[in-house]
Amino acid sequence: MFGSSSVFRGFKCLLQVPVRMGARGASVLQFSSPYLVGLNTILLALVLPIAARRHDWLGLRTPWKPALTQQEQQRAIYAGSGTRMRRVADKLLDGRPISVYFLGGSITHLQDSSDWSGGAKYPQRLYQFINFTFPHRQVLHKFVDRSYPATPASYAMPCVESLVAADADVVVVEYTMNENRTAEFDSLERREYEQLLRRVLRLPGQPAVVLLHSYAWLLAAGDGVTEGLFYTNTEGQLATLAQFYDVPSLSLRAAVWQLMQAGIDGFKVDKVSGQAFTSHLTGRTVPAAAKREADGYFYMDGAHPTAAGHLAMAELLAGLFSRAVLDATSGLALHSRTDDRLTVLPPAMIPNNPDQPTAFCAMMEEFQHVVKAHAGFEYKALNPNAAGFAAQKWGWLATRPGMVKKQVSQHAKCRMQFKVILAPNKQADEEQRVLLVAVSVIHRA
Repeated sequence: MFGSSSVFRGFKCLLQVPVRMGARGASVLQFSSPYLVGLNTILLALVLPIAARRHDWLGLRTPWKPALTQQEQQRAIYAGSGTRMRRVADKLLDGRPISVYFLGGSITHLQDSSDWSGGAKYPQRLYQFINFTFPHRQVLHKFVDRSYPATPASYAMPCVESLVAADADVVVVEYTMNENRTAEFDSLERREYEQLLRRVLRLPGQPAVVLLHSYAWLLAAGDGVTEGLFYTNTEGQLATLAQFYDVPSLSLRAAVWQLMQAGIDGFKVDKVSGQAFTSHLTGRTVPAAAKREADGYFYMDGAHPTAAGHLAMAELLAGLFSRAVLDATSGLALHSRTDDRLTVLPPAMIPNNPDQPTAFCAMMEEFQHVVKAHAGFEYKALNPNAAGFAAQKWGWLATRPGMVKKQVSQHAKCRMQFKVILAPNKQADEEQRVLLVAVSVIHRA
């Protein structure tokens, strides 16, 4: 493609100069000829990104000592076709910042969402990895935590457009732990999860959606096994949705189960690093590890991973990004079929699960002012001593069993009726039991 011009012949020669990675991912050219040194600097600026695309990712490095081997990481990654992730990789390789949003529960939730560079939870680790590998001096990569403790996908589904920017590049979805383990595919829970995926996939920026599945060894019981059951309905069903919609699915279970079963240091599960934990499924108490040995254990309690666990989750995400970049630098085109009968988003996988747009959404602080009249309800925090508004779980709470009504604003055009009942958890005191369970019915005005 470069003609007979001697300048372009020099340009072709320059492409063959070795490129190595300097500190923090900076590319460094090592010249072997005075002729090459004398080339126009404009040509140097043009060729550097091309050379970097060819060589930079042959030796991937993370800003921490890896918790997983490459084999453990790769066996846990289902990448699908990688179409949308490749677009993200192209953007990174072109030197442009990306935006990443996180939807999930308490495993994802950050107490301080402004501390991305110094934290040890998996979203912060991924931020550190991306900035270590693709640093930006002028515009930082944008990472946004939209998770909320103790919530399933149904919490975020109606308000996706409010939670995630229209031009988001990547959306990480981590709800597996909080989804109903016994739900069937045609249940309301799975329908809402599918609708969440569809709404994110339909965003104007066509973000890469990534399902990240956490795993709780101590709560994985069934079929005569009190813990450590590998197969569960939840992840298997959500992974099927990932295949249907061609979105990546990352399995912490697949990466670490064998390490947990073997008692490998850092992945041990016979104790927890926090306070002793009693399983509500089996009644078995798991003892707390001594402070000097706490680093050897994977869980803080029955479900939440330690820093080592978050490191493993981050490495699954880093591995997915790495694979996308390798695909983008391979030079192999990803051909797709063109046919008017094929749509960008297929019909819903679960029968009779139509798309339903949301006309109005109020969450968190906004919900306080939507309610115009109430009886028996009070706007208060469920966990007032927790750090941060989301962790404190503010909302309209009631403590008196029975039928209680509250009027929502005219803008919402609906009346909500709540029946507050006692929870079956006999270990909680009466006030907690009343607060935790409410069955709601929405009536259109």
